[in-house]
Amino acid sequence: MSGLLEKIGQGRVSDGLILSNVPAEVNTLDALNRHFRHFGEVLKITSQVNEGKAYVQFASKASAEAAASVPVLDRPEITVAGGTVKNQMQTPALILEAKHHHRPSPEKVVEHRVLPGEHVIVSGRLQEPRATFYIRTGQASAMEVKAPHLARLVITNDPHGLRVESQDEEVSISDLEKDVAMMIPGSDTVPMLLRNEHFKDVRPKSERFAVGGA
Repeated sequence: MSGLLEKIGQGRVSDGLILSNVPAEVNTLDALNRHFRHFGEVLKITSQVNEGKAYVQFASKASAEAAASVPVLDRPEITVAGGTVKNQMQTPALILEAKHHHRPSPEKVVEHRVLPGEHVIVSGRLQEPRATFYIRTGQASAMEVKAPHLARLVITNDPHGLRVESQDEEVSISDLEKDVAMMIPGSDTVPMLLRNEHFKDVRPKSERFAVGGA
């Protein structure tokens, strides 16, 4: 999705939606405008037909939230991204997204490697109110994060791992049980490397999780 982000520049992502898996026949400015104008004032629409992606910028976050609550053009295959992850560390953050948001499990996930900076995250299919993510935060700890479409997460360094926070009231962050947490892969942070600590050092030998590419 980086190509689309480069094209829209520093737009207010929280007031807009990035769409993926958009069929070419409906990935037109006219079709998208007819659909999204019902939810509020549309400031800009960018379409990338060859990549099956589009970006819709609204005048307000409320309009974006309303638009994200229903399937786009009655096409359930179209996915939406509007929330962001702000990685304030010097190293990439590894985030696992549950493949099935209605029945999330850390055993069936898709891997996202988030580089330093602020990046859009995918919050599942439009009919799902929240996506579920799993993030390894320490050698024996991990978090389960449930986030709506327009959520914003902030990831920062911790002396022995990393910290996950959000100011959004609809975001829930909870600790996973220790035995489950140790099964989740993570990306070592600078404070960990300085202490010669590594997530893999305390990861059980058995591999249970089915991790796929983003």
